[in-house]
Amino acid sequence: MRRGRPAAVFLLALAACAAEESVDPAPLPAPTPLPALAGAPPLTTERTLVPRAAVIDPPARNPAVPVEIEQMLAEGYGELEIGPGLPLAPATLDGTPPPPRGPRPKLLTRFVHLADTQLADDESPARLAIFDGPGPFASAFRPQEGHECRILNAAVRTINAFHRSTPLDFVLLGGDNADSAQTNEIAWFTAILDGAERVECDSGDDDDPVQGPDNDPKDPFFAEGLLMPWRWVTGNHDVLHQGNFPVDTRAELVTGSLSDGGTRDWSLPGGPVVTGEVVPDPRRALLSRPALLDQLAATGDGHGIGPDEQAYGKAFYEFDVKDTPLRVLVLDTAAETGGPNGVISRTTSSGSSARRSTERSAIAGGSSSRPTTRRACSGMAPSPRRAPPPCPARSASRRGRRSSAATTTCCSTSRATRTCTG
Repeated sequence: MRRGRPAAVFLLALAACAAEESVDPAPLPAPTPLPALAGAPPLTTERTLVPRAAVIDPPARNPAVPVEIEQMLAEGYGELEIGPGLPLAPATLDGTPPPPRGPRPKLLTRFVHLADTQLADDESPARLAIFDGPGPFASAFRPQEGHECRILNAAVRTINAFHRSTPLDFVLLGGDNADSAQTNEIAWFTAILDGAERVECDSGDDDDPVQGPDNDPKDPFFAEGLLMPWRWVTGNHDVLHQGNFPVDTRAELVTGSLSDGGTRDWSLPGGPVVTGEVVPDPRRALLSRPALLDQLAATGDGHGIGPDEQAYGKAFYEFDVKDTPLRVLVLDTAAETGGPNGVISRTTSSGSSARRSTERSAIAGGSSSRPTTRRACSGMAPSPRRAPPPCPARSASRRGRRSSAATTTCCSTSRATRTCTG
């Protein structure tokens, strides 16, 4: 027995040396890029997609529940067929009939408005998924939320296909790009639009619901990125927890390990909504508005966010559409105090005041833009606490593309309000 002890010690020493000399696992292979789409898909003026079965609203079953969605899919839920195209609907800002077309009409710009992606970290303990479903909270119901990164990537690929067919000038966001102002949600969103060799929309545990690559929503994928510039617009979901609650009141909840409101668990079949203990992840941290702007300014060309916007603390900016009299004005009107309605009020014909949506962008061109831009800014009264400071100076490198278009000059009074003059 005693003569066996040195051998045991020797074996233990070998094991210790082996542990010390262990090498890091080989890096995972990069996801395989998908081939570019062969051509631009047809527009809705050419054809539409219509459900094969009658739509039941609200549905009798909940498609967010794995067992129920499997039953619904087996019965044809989500199956589509080709329908007739829809004519273009002429529209004017004030609702009046459009003027007759002139003898030599000219296309001024062609762009995409990409709004309300609400890209969600569906495994975050900050979710309120037990309340999301058909019925009174249907507006927040997104049973496809685990697939949203892939859906956004598919939208980017489709936009690029249109661009290859007939060039687009830019993509203008519409706000609510993230779902809950989380750091990782913004990082996923910008990576998909900017392009990245590897995007993995997974938090907490490293989930792989279906073993193998490229076969489940938690697998990493290659993002080709937009082929044209894109410009940021802030929505309430980008600066508020769940689009409603100030981020400074929810910081510990988001990076914690307890879910009371329900979140998805992809270690279980189908990723059902659960409550209780979850794997914490510091990458879920909520972004303050200044931190959001800093993160955006560090990606790509800043997407409209630069030193001026960072210094001011909100995404108010403008840009000119090249070789046109058009100028795009972007307003940041989400209320940091909470709620989805923002800080702009509109007086109705009866004299009552109504809050408007928080995402704002407008295209101004020629002298006709002045009434529009004045209306857009009229609800943002100066703060009673201090006088408006001078407007921040615009650097020549970013603001040198001036045109003869009429514009509105917005001068800061506080982070929540601005005064405007023609």
